[in-house]
Amino acid sequence: YQRRVRGEKNSSHTNKWLAEMKYFHALTVFILLISNGSVTFSKELFPPSGLLIEYLRSPVFGLDRLPRFSWQLDSSVRGTYQAAYQILVNQDDQLIWDSGIVSSNDSAQIEYRGKPLLSDSRYTWKVRYLDQKSNSFSDWSEEATFHTGFLANEWSQAQWIGGYDLLRHTFDVKTVLRYATLYASSIGWYEIYVNGQRVGEQYYNPAQSTYQVRALYDTYDVTDLLKNGSNAIGVMLGHGPCSIIHPKTNEDIFFQEDYDLQGTGCSSHHNTCCCQCSCCREKPFIMMLSLLDNKNQKTIIKTDGSWKG
Repeated sequence: YQRRVRGEKNSSHTNKWLAEMKYFHALTVFILLISNGSVTFSKELFPPSGLLIEYLRSPVFGLDRLPRFSWQLDSSVRGTYQAAYQILVNQDDQLIWDSGIVSSNDSAQIEYRGKPLLSDSRYTWKVRYLDQKSNSFSDWSEEATFHTGFLANEWSQAQWIGGYDLLRHTFDVKTVLRYATLYASSIGWYEIYVNGQRVGEQYYNPAQSTYQVRALYDTYDVTDLLKNGSNAIGVMLGHGPCSIIHPKTNEDIFFQEDYDLQGTGCSSHHNTCCCQCSCCREKPFIMMLSLLDNKNQKTIIKTDGSWKG
C-alpha cells in the first residue's frame, strides 16, 4: 500500500483501492447495526394459503364430526411466526362463526366451534394470522369451500332400486340453478351419466366397505351438466366387491375375505351379512340429486319407483 501511494503512476489505482475499502467498511458497519437490532425492516405478510379441511381441498363430509381447518403461512422474510389466528365461516354471505383472535401457533386441524352446520349445504371460510415479530395481521386468505352431506336418516327420502343393468330417469329444471349436488351409493359398482356426460373421473365406485355395517356414498358437483328444461340421468350397474360371478356355475357369490370360489349361491355363512346373494343380484342403487336455485329453493330428485330399467 505504501509503495503504491508514493508512486504517481499508481495514483489512479490507489483511488480505486481506497473506494473499495470505504465500501467494505460501510458494509461492515451496516451488518453490525443489523446484528445489534438498530435497523428495522417492513416485511410483507402474505395471506395464508393451502386451505384444507380434514387435509382435503373443498371436501364434502358427513355431519358425524366437526370440520377441522388447516392452512400454510407465506412470507417474504424468513422467521415469520404465527402468534394468533382468526377464522371466519360464512353461508350465503352470512357469518355463522367468527373464531375471534385465538392466541396460538397452531395452523392444522383447528376444529370448528360455531353454530350447528346444516346438511346438504355449502360453506365458505377464510383465515388470517398475527405475526409475532411485527405484531401485525396478514391479509385474509382467499375463500375456500366445503360442503356437508346428508344425515343418515335423511337418506330415507330415497329408495334402493335395482334389478337392471341400466337405469334411467328424466326430470325438468324450470329455474336458474345456483348449484346441483349429486349423492350416490350402491351395493356393487355404478357409473352415472347426466345428459350423456359421465359424472366423475373415478371408476369402481363406491369404495368397498363392510356392508354389514355401512355403504359408502360419493358426492359430485353436476351444476354444469344440467340445463333448463328436460334433463336425463342414466346409471350403469355392475357386480362389485359385494359379489362375483362363479366361473363355472355363473351364479352370484358373496366376496369372501378368503376369496374362496368353491361354494355357490348363498349359504348360512352369509346370512349375517346385509349383502346376501339375492341382494347382490339386484345390484341395488340409491341416489339423491339436490338442486338449489337462485331463490334458495331446494328440490330433491331421488331414486324411487318412477325410474325405468
